[in-house]
Amino acid sequence: MNLVKNALEAIAPDGNVTLAATRLADAVEITVADDGPGLSTAQRAQLFVPEFTTKSQGSGLGLTITQRIISDHRGTIRVDPAGARGTTFRIVLPLMQLAVRDPNFNAPPKG
Repeated sequence: MNLVKNALEAIAPDGNVTLAATRLADAVEITVADDGPGLSTAQRAQLFVPEFTTKSQGSGLGLTITQRIISDHRGTIRVDPAGARGTTFRIVLPLMQLAVRDPNFNAPPKG
């Protein structure tokens, strides 16, 4: 939610935010991209530093917390190299292996 909120705040009124998810071999990659003005090299270097913000009333904790949540789920987050415009964040989260469940487990009693 934080990445989408940031993207929406970065774009012009007629701008675009794009969300995508791609299945990888053993993970899922989620991208959040906007066509806003982008980030400077100096801003990009500080993105995940606590209390760094580009907003006049931001706390600078949103991306730090986002990174921590993703890390706690054994994932990674990165911002793509700066293009002509906009910013793209890529999150990769590992897929969980679910055990095959016995269809009779928790089945109602017969009769």
